Amino acid sequence: MSSINDLLELLEDAEELDQLATARHLYEKILVKDEADENYAATLMYVANLVDLGDLNHAEATLARIEEEIPEDLSAAFLSQRGDLQSHRGNYAEAEKDYREANKIDSNEGEYLVFAAQAAFQQGEVARAEYLIREAIAIGGEVLDEAYGNLAGYLVAQKRYQEAKVCYEKVVSLDTDNDHAREWIEDLNRVLKLQA
Repeated sequence: MSSINDLLELLEDAEELDQLATARHLYEKILVKDEADENYAATLMYVANLVDLGDLNHAEATLARIEEEIPEDLSAAFLSQRGDLQSHRGNYAEAEKDYREANKIDSNEGEYLVFAAQAAFQQGEVARAEYLIREAIAIGGEVLDEAYGNLAGYLVAQKRYQEAKVCYEKVVSLDTDNDHAREWIEDLNRVLKLQA
């Protein structure tokens, strides 16, 4: 199996099974093929794999290599990958900036704002994290349950327990199997009783 399509199929299987080492090997095979010289989407997925494996210097070098050539339709994904790299390095201010820029380019799902909020929270900027996550919630999309869960966490950090409970209840209404949110609701009920 050496065609690009065969390799991409194997890669998809490896990613579904969370086989990072296999995925890295397949990305590298794909990216060295002449036919894949300008396969920027695969390169960005490769960078994500490198970040997951902790090979941050290689991820950074790969991003730098394609930065000037990245097509406009992948610029938000590029910024998001750079944000992930910055976040893994602990450069949360830079990560937040990249995620916010990605959101300016593509705000359809609100996902980039979820990431920006997490980076703000990691900097200790809880109020800014709350603001960003509320923007993500206003957009809606597939990340809504995650956004409400994150907002609940930011509210707990500010000791706004009743509001946090309402957010966790919203998570459960969106994802009825979310035991983590249910546990938080029980815990917050105890805290609210103690405060009464």
